[in-house]
Amino acid sequence: MDDKGQIVPQIMAAKAIIESKLELSGELVLCHVVEEEVQNTSRKGTVKMLQDGFKADMAINGEASELDIQLVCGGMLEIQITTLGKRAHGSNPKYGINARKNMCKVIGELDKLQPGYNKYTGYGSIVPGVIMGGERSSVVPDICKLKVSRFTVPGETGTMFYSQILGIIERLKLENPNFDARAELLYDSNPSIVSENAEIVVKMSYALKAIFGSKHPIVFKGTPQHDDADFLTNMAGIPTLIFGPGKNSVAHMSDEYIPIDDFINATKVYAMAYYNIFS
Repeated sequence: MDDKGQIVPQIMAAKAIIESKLELSGELVLCHVVEEEVQNTSRKGTVKMLQDGFKADMAINGEASELDIQLVCGGMLEIQITTLGKRAHGSNPKYGINARKNMCKVIGELDKLQPGYNKYTGYGSIVPGVIMGGERSSVVPDICKLKVSRFTVPGETGTMFYSQILGIIERLKLENPNFDARAELLYDSNPSIVSENAEIVVKMSYALKAIFGSKHPIVFKGTPQHDDADFLTNMAGIPTLIFGPGKNSVAHMSDEYIPIDDFINATKVYAMAYYNIFS
């Protein structure tokens, strides 16, 4: 489902177009890249492709959308927060400063932040995902590290969230002279959005109507997850929608799956969309 189940229908749809002997009015390019989920922009295949000069008038980004048209993808960033304390023996904790306890104060403040909202994706999210600190229960930890991810919606940036965290740190320092912390922005990517009136959206809407009629009403949605629609839209200025079979709710699970009917229907919609774009 994430993501070979999008690649194969695209290939089969292109194969159908070739075998139909249709004369295309432009060039259809399938780009199936590496390292899409790596949190290192320089390693992403789509970014390298764009840096090498790839251009297009419009794009369909293959991700699970339950065969709906997604106009928005969320942005994703990761910040590492480090609290600094003072090491001491566990039998005399009053002589130390517990960095892990101070991190709990940070997490408490993070819980008070309100993620942004977008009508296509719903609310963004803030996830304290990894915490590391302490050697033994008998030693007051003098350092604790937290990695927190933030999924943003259009109108939000990583800098905005980073500034909020710096504000939390400064506020906690004022409240407690023994509090010390720093923050580092490790990774930052942006939300993407395409207009309901963009040509690629209109062409895909025609394709859905041709394949499904009234059985699958056209609904414009978005995904809170981040994907390469970000770079296609924001880096290259290519209007990009997201479409494919499967549900994001089963992504990264041990039993990822796509219903066979959705897989076949996605192939038909891709092929019809190609036809609409180039005819």
